Amino acid sequence: MGISHKQYRKAALAAWKSKEFSAAKSNLPLSTTLMKTLFYTLDEKLTEQGCDHTLKIVKGWCVETEVNFTDLNTWLEAIGGHCDCEALDNGEEAFSAAIGQQM
Repeated sequence: MGISHKQYRKAALAAWKSKEFSAAKSNLPLSTTLMKTLFYTLDEKLTEQGCDHTLKIVKGWCVETEVNFTDLNTWLEAIGGHCDCEALDNGEEAFSAAIGQQM
């Protein structure tokens, strides 16, 4: 007896999701640890000083942690992170989707 159409579709969907998660995770510009650290820093600093509609906090974090801003900025632009508050909101959402977990 073979698998049912429903079982086949369920397995195909699971395989597709796994492939999508792997692709999204491989497109992340930083390690999971660094991504989480960036979002923590953004959350903390935005609470203190707000967003000035630039990536000032992200740039400063990159200098402090010796992370290549250009690579990170390319990813942020692709996900709509054009300022610090968008980098946090859109970045966390894209990161969570890529790793398959909520932050």
